Amino acid sequence: MRTRRATAVAARTEAEEREHWTKRDSTRAVDYERGARGPFSGLRPTMQTVSLQLPASLYENLKLLAHREEVEVRSLVRLYLAEKVTEALRMRRRKTAAA
Repeated sequence: MRTRRATAVAARTEAEEREHWTKRDSTRAVDYERGARGPFSGLRPTMQTVSLQLPASLYENLKLLAHREEVEVRSLVRLYLAEKVTEALRMRRRKTAAA
């Protein structure tokens, strides 16, 4: 006997979708037998607010660089942090692999 599949949820946010699936059984909406991992490139990562106190000169330099790159200071800081964290993790993996 074939069962009717539920339609996909139309959640606007990650929180709405999480709430939806905590209250419902996904086995009617997802065929786990034929499932495959797929990219979630359309999802925006959940953001955490962080407050930083920076020296005034550093903040002024960030503003100058952001203006040159035509981006917001917040976006530039996020980009620089992501690059530096990725680099630090890569270095740590190399050290662990070499040991």
